[in-house]
Amino acid sequence: MSYSNFESKAEKCKNSKVYEKALQYCELAIMVDNTRSNIYFIKGYCYSMQRRYSDALKCYSKSIELNSRNHEAYNYKGVVLSGLGNHLEALKNFENAIHIFENNIAYIANRGEELIYLGEYEKAASCFENLIEREPNNAKWYYKKGIVLDKLEAYIGASSAYKKAKELNPNYNIPYNENRNKAIARLKNMIISSISCIFIICCGIFARYILYSTGTLKPDIVNINMYTSKDVIEVNKEVEITEEHSLRPECSKNIDVSFKSSDNSIAIVDGKKSVKGLKPGTAKILAIANNKVIKEIEVKVVQPKVIDFQISNEKSEFSLGETEELRSSIKMNYDGVTKPKIQYSSTNSNVVSVDNAGIMRALGLGNAYIIAKAGEVERRILVNVIPDTNQLYENKKRLQTDNSYEIITMENIKGYKPTGLKLNWSYYDGNETICEYNLSWNRVEGVDQYNIYYRKKGETDFGTLTKIDGNENSCKFTAPSNSEIFIAAVKNNVESMHSDHVF
Repeated sequence: MSYSNFESKAEKCKNSKVYEKALQYCELAIMVDNTRSNIYFIKGYCYSMQRRYSDALKCYSKSIELNSRNHEAYNYKGVVLSGLGNHLEALKNFENAIHIFENNIAYIANRGEELIYLGEYEKAASCFENLIEREPNNAKWYYKKGIVLDKLEAYIGASSAYKKAKELNPNYNIPYNENRNKAIARLKNMIISSISCIFIICCGIFARYILYSTGTLKPDIVNINMYTSKDVIEVNKEVEITEEHSLRPECSKNIDVSFKSSDNSIAIVDGKKSVKGLKPGTAKILAIANNKVIKEIEVKVVQPKVIDFQISNEKSEFSLGETEELRSSIKMNYDGVTKPKIQYSSTNSNVVSVDNAGIMRALGLGNAYIIAKAGEVERRILVNVIPDTNQLYENKKRLQTDNSYEIITMENIKGYKPTGLKLNWSYYDGNETICEYNLSWNRVEGVDQYNIYYRKKGETDFGTLTKIDGNENSCKFTAPSNSEIFIAAVKNNVESMHSDHVF
């Protein structure tokens, strides 16, 4: 006979519950072809009915090995495992069967039963909800749902499920009234227990308050230290709060500490551990733990103000082109507050300029004030800029050695050279060393001043004798005898060509 004939006869004997005969046909079929999954499933089923569970498991496993999508083999293997108490492995096999044949009612029900065994009541409830959606008129699924909800202590839902099961099948042996009354009784007990717990907690809180207030019970937090990172807080600035504490040895868990201000119009707690000043004044920062103030400190919010400001330099007279850095000192109304940035300016930037760093530069002859301002306090320094004598010497040397060198660039005196010089001496010391001279020249309009120079005969270096106002056209001075005298006009700090010398 062929494999198909043996398999068919084995199936018929199985369905007729003639399990021993079915097993004989299974053996014959396997002898013909041992690669067929279904014949091992039939053999396993027959062993299960004969309560030969170990043999049944081997056959189901072989059937699955030959055909991994044999959902019946997974399901019945799960049934055997459940009967043997191996609910976790049984659940895995039921889930494999559902994965292959997800709409099978029996597989879903078997999974729900295993979840109950494993205490997975919420998942079990989901299974029976699924079954109710598929078979809404099956009283069994409502009953199973009631059992699961009862386990979850969802007593009202359990009672409703039991009631629905009884409505669908009045003849179905469901102990509805007993389970319903049990659920209601448990609900009452739960309410009574909850009220009792609330009462006990309230009594404990009240007793703890009394013990704390009378000093009988010591607080959990001890050795508290709290301070801010600065002595004062500036308006619109923040400072950090530092709080340190230790717990009583018998206190097993840490306690959170929060902070708040006693006056939020003066200072607020911004974030978890920082205080921001809003307006001048004082406020208290409170440290709170377990709804109790455990520490407080006073903070002072201030508006920074300059109360003294000094600025100085080493000298008040500068040569043209010279630079110098100003020195300053600021005293505030409170130590540690932010000092304002000093603002510098000049009353005449053509004479002397000053930058933001307090660097002065002498740019032109004359006088000007340097103004320094810190906050509302202002200071002034008078600066006098004079010609650079060394530079004048160099200019004269170049004039003597190179007649094409131009040092005058202003159009109104370009090429101008003082004329009409007359010189006579009014005093002679007799040693031919020092003479007193009278000098005159032709005055012109628009000249700021005249510079008078001398040079000894036979030498090239110039010396400065004096400076005369531009409105004058004569002067008196002393100079070494036997000197050559020169004069140059100055306009807007630019010197003209020197005159012809006289002696």
